[in-house]
Order: sequence, then structure tokens, then C-alpha cells
Amino acid sequence: LTNNGSNDGLIIKLDKNGNIVWQTLVGGVGDDYIHAIKENNEGNIIVVGRFASSIGEHTNNGGLDGFIGMLNSTGELVDYNLYGGDQDEAFYDLEITNYGIYAVGYSKSDISSYENLGLQDAVLVKFDDDLADEWEVFYGNTKGDMYRSIKSTIDDGFIVAGFNTNSKNIETEPQGSNGVLVKYDRNGNIEWTQVYGGSSSDSFEKVEIMRNGDYIVVGK
Repeated sequence: LTNNGSNDGLIIKLDKNGNIVWQTLVGGVGDDYIHAIKENNEGNIIVVGRFASSIGEHTNNGGLDGFIGMLNSTGELVDYNLYGGDQDEAFYDLEITNYGIYAVGYSKSDISSYENLGLQDAVLVKFDDDLADEWEVFYGNTKGDMYRSIKSTIDDGFIVAGFNTNSKNIETEPQGSNGVLVKYDRNGNIEWTQVYGGSSSDSFEKVEIMRNGDYIVVGK
């Protein structure tokens, strides 16, 4: 494998015995990272991450862009898109449903008609099967907010986990960051939020859905 410049996103397929079947580097001349991966119903691989580079026909929008890419069963990058504005965006997790592909992370830019609420907002973006972005929803306050994990729910919605800063949802506004869970319907409307935190910094990294429908979350 030949590095494209600085850090590249790396995807490796191994067989059941741990032998490497194929490996692929994705990126340009800047720092590029892949953070999450899933297989779709057609056997293609969908990856998301953050890219500082332009790649192919897609020009970097400024700073970091959220990256979404599709690889075929042999590891060839067959489609991709860069999402963002003139500052930094990144994706850390994704979910695939019958309605599309959903990626979560953060955004520091003003995008479309949306004005960023603070230093950075948590973002949920829906992509179609061709990796074109259809809509985005933002969550945040005046400082830093981020989503780190997403799972689809039995009612075709989503549970999303991450952190926000100086939340208005707690009576005695804690210092630092707070872990946050947000329940969305499949159209990106918030159904409820749960904020967890104390006097210092707290965050959630991963959410899972239990067999009885409850949620379980880990973080710090």
C-alpha cells in the first residue's frame, strides 16, 4: 500500500482465521481518518470518518470534512462524499436502515440555513444510497457538543449518545461537558433527551439497545 500523504484511512478485511484478504488506504495529502464501518444489504462496505484532504472530484470544504465512502466486496472505493462547511466537521459512527444511511459527529460550520449554536454542535446527517446528503439536524448549546454513537430503534427511530457542554437541561448547570442521550424519530425530530453529569467533565462514547428495549451506555 502506498500512503497518499500524512495519515490515510485504513480498511482491512480478514477471513475467519485472521488472514488478510484485502487492505485499502483512503485519503489525500492531508490527515484523513476512518472511524466506523458497516456492511449494507448489498454486501458493500460503508465507512465514515474525518478528512482534511480533497479526494477525487470532491474538494475539501475547509478544515476537516465529514467523510462517507462505499467500498465494494473487493475493497475498491466506488463512491464517496465530503460533508461540511468552511470549518471542521467529523463523523464518528453510522447506522444503515431501509430508509437510508445516518452518520453522527460534530459540525463547527454554518451549513445551509443553519447557524451554528456555539464552538461546535452535535450533528445527525441522513444520506441516501448514493451517499448524497438529504438533511441534517443539529444539537447543542454555546460551547462544544458532539455525537459519538448511534443505533436504530424498533420504531424506526434512533438513539444517539455523546456529550454537550453547559447544558440548560439540568437545574444547576454543571461545569465541563455532560453525557447526553437523544432519541430521534426517523425524520430527525427529537422525542426526548437525557443529560447526565456532575461538577466536572462527563461524556458518553457508545450506546447499545438491550433485548428488552432498554438502553445501555458507556463513557467517562
